[in-house]
Amino acid sequence: MNGLYTITNQQFCENEWGHVEYINREQDLGIEGIRKAKLSYHPVKMINKYLVEIE
Repeated sequence: MNGLYTITNQQFCENEWGHVEYINREQDLGIEGIRKAKLSYHPVKMINKYLVEIE
């Protein structure tokens, strides 16, 4: 059913977390489909993350 995940997610957040101003949806792991889906929620803020490797 097209849009089922979206409405389920929206209702869960509204019913369980409606008292908070922001919900952190965590990182997209660099997976393009997940990033695109998360951007469709029009995030208020995004931050750059970096990986530091010490040799």
